[in-house]
Amino acid sequence: MDLSILKDFPVTEGQRLQFRGQLLNFINKANFALPNLQRGNAAFGRITSLIDGNQARTIQFGLHYRF
Repeated sequence: MDLSILKDFPVTEGQRLQFRGQLLNFINKANFALPNLQRGNAAFGRITSLIDGNQARTIQFGLHYRF
């Protein structure tokens, strides 16, 4: 789940400056893979990986000049 917050600031008529903040994976939820189902394996029934490898929360800020 991602979240974006935008705010426009007028500079002149037809031009504006936009401040943008984006939070990717803002609830910081991990999507786990299926458990290991190989019988006789020491890791049987354990979840040892994620579906998407790098799922840390990412925060980005940006300025956009629109004309």
